[in-house]
Amino acid sequence: MSQGAVSPVKDEGDCKGSYAFSAVGAIEGANFVWSKNTLEFSAQHIIDCSNFFGNNGCISGRMDNSFLFVRDRGLNTKSGYPYVGKQQSCQIMYGKFKIGGYKNVTGCDDLQTAILKQPISVAVDGSNFNSYSSGIFNNCGTNLSMAGLLVGMTDDYWRLKLSW
Repeated sequence: MSQGAVSPVKDEGDCKGSYAFSAVGAIEGANFVWSKNTLEFSAQHIIDCSNFFGNNGCISGRMDNSFLFVRDRGLNTKSGYPYVGKQQSCQIMYGKFKIGGYKNVTGCDDLQTAILKQPISVAVDGSNFNSYSSGIFNNCGTNLSMAGLLVGMTDDYWRLKLSW
């Protein structure tokens, strides 16, 4: 994967919008890989405006619903629709940047191939993360309760970007 495909870590605060941050991170990465342009997109735009696609603002949402929103309605940049950390009424329904679609990746072999091309939006079990402070986290569960951005891998571990 190209250097520059992953934007800095963001803080979602009290809003449970990890699904929007994960989707935005994947879109930022794909945009960089294909265009070599670094753009930061708006998670707030997805949080505020994608309820007709099945997301529920700062309560819950899904990355696939977010990708459908961006495909159909577009996405604004972070500077054009700044993050406020709470759900508000939709300020700008349509965005300038759209995606052609997305692909679900299943199985570790496919995931290992996909991560070599671009960052991948993933669901993870966040129930055990409260005790994490540093190093390699190896206490994984199966309750897919939050979203993250898979940004790389080695022979021993996956690298994950989280927004909290």
